[in-house]
Amino acid sequence: MTRRILLSLACLCAAMGAQAQPRASYATVTQDDVKYRVYYDSGYAYVTGIGTSSATDITIAGSVAYSGVNYPVTYITSSAFSNNDVLQTVTIKDGLTQILYRAFYDCDALTSVVLPATLDSLGEGVFLSCGALSSVVIGEGVEGLALSPS
Repeated sequence: MTRRILLSLACLCAAMGAQAQPRASYATVTQDDVKYRVYYDSGYAYVTGIGTSSATDITIAGSVAYSGVNYPVTYITSSAFSNNDVLQTVTIKDGLTQILYRAFYDCDALTSVVLPATLDSLGEGVFLSCGALSSVVIGEGVEGLALSPS
């Protein structure tokens, strides 16, 4: 009888331990055809890619809402939009400070990009192989950009 009770307690403790797994401290949010990863415990978000493969014009927000709270968007991750052959224009709102390695690599249809005044770092090859790119507008007040190997 004692053995059965101990075995039952062990099973109960194991089950409770399985339920007590820490929850993820981030969520994925799609807003205006752009995917963001929101780290709600740390208080920021970043861009992970495009929401739909058919979006041709996107605006990357300066902040994104999750559970009623706005989180600043700080960067675009490496290769976020790479090899997208339909994306034509990108507008990035103020707040974002970095665009990482090859974020827009080989975006064949990309013709126009508007960068925010808050941008201070571009990763290597951000617009590499974007042959149609004819207009890049840099936000007023940007005095220089650090090119990082990201």
